[in-house]
Amino acid sequence: MTDVTGISGTVPAPPRASRRLARFRTTSLAFLVASGFVNIIDRSTLAIANPLIRHDLGLSIRDMGFLLSAFLWTYAIAQLPIGAIVDRVGARILLTCSQILWSVAQGMCGLAGSFGQFFAMRLFLGVGEAPQFPVAARVVHDCFNTKDRGLPMGIIFSASTLGPAVAAPLITSLMLAFGWRWMFVIMGITGILVAVAWFFFYRNPSDLDLDANDRFYLDATGDDGARRITWTDWCSLFRYRTTWGMVLGYFGLIYLVWLYTAWLPGYLEMDRHMTLPHTGLVAAIPFLFGFVGVLSGGYLIDHFAAKTEAR
Repeated sequence: MTDVTGISGTVPAPPRASRRLARFRTTSLAFLVASGFVNIIDRSTLAIANPLIRHDLGLSIRDMGFLLSAFLWTYAIAQLPIGAIVDRVGARILLTCSQILWSVAQGMCGLAGSFGQFFAMRLFLGVGEAPQFPVAARVVHDCFNTKDRGLPMGIIFSASTLGPAVAAPLITSLMLAFGWRWMFVIMGITGILVAVAWFFFYRNPSDLDLDANDRFYLDATGDDGARRITWTDWCSLFRYRTTWGMVLGYFGLIYLVWLYTAWLPGYLEMDRHMTLPHTGLVAAIPFLFGFVGVLSGGYLIDHFAAKTEAR
């Protein structure tokens, strides 16, 4: 084990993870990407099937706007307590339950016969999907040393751009082959299968039989666990310009991503008169570039952080 000498003395440098822990982390990331992939596709299905659903259910563009927004209302509200809940029940249980909930809601959309039924399922979809990325952040916190978290977070969040990129051609193909109702049902079944696989595979690192080297690697996070963070501590974050910069920047990012996710397919079909296959291909272009950007950003964060610490 190597030592790093600092101002306060000699501090042991965290070792590298063993091959066993590395395989566990890689597989956990793969499951989280798959889950996030399904998560993002499920919230994109309504936008891609927009014209067909409006025609079959006799909905107006105003009605469709409410259906597209309903997901976000419950998604935003449910996000608020999720951080505390995942700390209490753990990533394994919470992600399993939430993915089953949103997958059932997704499948039920295919059985909806009215605006009210569809609206209710979209509300449940938002509640179920809310834990996805807070759970992912918790898994990265538990499985990676603090110096190695940028890249895995970039890989996980790549699902938010890879999902819509693949969703457009994938959902279009399912609709052309089976119709929009079966498209919702197929995606719901897929989500349940991923949730079951996650439940049987994932374990909290504290429950694994790890050797001393891996225990030291996971414990050397630099986190201050001396006391529990209070509500006052959280509120104090809003006194910093960095916090507001992150909030405003992320607000702008999500607004733009949702604008493309919710309305680009319908715009291409209704205003540009593109066929469904062409819409699926063109709507994927912005998200393919976003996928490259997110992966690159995760790598660059770790790269620049390492260079800064070396100075």
